[in-house]
Amino acid sequence: MSSPLPNNVRVTTRVPVSVKETLQKAADLTGATLNQFLISAAVKEAQAVIKQQQVIRLSSSDADKIFSFIDIK
Repeated sequence: MSSPLPNNVRVTTRVPVSVKETLQKAADLTGATLNQFLISAAVKEAQAVIKQQQVIRLSSSDADKIFSFIDIK
């Protein structure tokens, strides 16, 4: 049986005071702690980046080429 993964990994960063103040204000407005706000925002952005990178965008002509290859039997 494998051991459980730790749920207490720390991530730290240094930011200018103005950035911290902006982040704290946003956290306060949402009723979250600064850490809760940072984690929520970071996870949302990470998921959006991952989703964006998993989507293949094709022009109409490229899509037609792909569909013509698929239609070949």
